[in-house]
Amino acid sequence: MATTSSKVPRSDAEYAAIAAAAAAAVASRPGGARSLTVDDVLCGESSVRSALDTIGGAWSILVLTALRSGPCRYSEIKRAVRGISDRRLAGTLRDFVRDGLAERRVLSTIPSHVEYELTPLGQEVSDSVSTFVVDIMRLAPRVAAARAKS
Repeated sequence: MATTSSKVPRSDAEYAAIAAAAAAAVASRPGGARSLTVDDVLCGESSVRSALDTIGGAWSILVLTALRSGPCRYSEIKRAVRGISDRRLAGTLRDFVRDGLAERRVLSTIPSHVEYELTPLGQEVSDSVSTFVVDIMRLAPRVAAARAKS
């Protein structure tokens, strides 16, 4: 006879509350974000990892950056993010809409067009990601120098 697990799956809201509590705990430590550990990230369980999956990839960062300029049609994003495949772009935009980072609007034109725009949450995420990217750009010469040495 098979046994069932007594562990009840948590809702997205419960995972989000756990992640928010973990973020508050990290922020209250001496050193704040500098004291972040892997355990801190993992304690948010799927909420934190799911968010990182959505925004953590290079393509996602580029799409977020493209959307910072305002509403864009799919083809405009595709031109801006050179090299992204249709499948990757469609999946990234679908994830952004699902996670509340972007809104998808069907324009009543002939033929109809679809437009994407960052939500206030998406703008906040984009601002944080942009700060991170600028830091990486600033550090790029040191990374290049280290590569040259090896």
